[in-house]
Amino acid sequence: MGRDLLIDPVVQEFYVGTHPRDREGYGAEIWLKPQVMDPVGDSVKRGVQDMGLPAPSLVRCGTRIYFYGEIFKTGLERALQRLLVNPVIHQWKIFPL
Repeated sequence: MGRDLLIDPVVQEFYVGTHPRDREGYGAEIWLKPQVMDPVGDSVKRGVQDMGLPAPSLVRCGTRIYFYGEIFKTGLERALQRLLVNPVIHQWKIFPL
């Protein structure tokens, strides 16, 4: 289902479980806050049903980005807030690889 419904194999990778972490750096996950509508999640939910699978009760879509190399967590936090997230609608977390 993940490869057929959720990714573009030309530009995205798909993993179940943990990402193979062979480099130093940080990862960031960005999600819509629970009170914000998630139209992509709704589309995925319908897509699962269209594949003949049981409908999940809830689907939320987020983004996980990996930053490799020598980067400081505080600098990454600032970059996320300035470039990638809107604090009104997004929640995020940063984690070491």
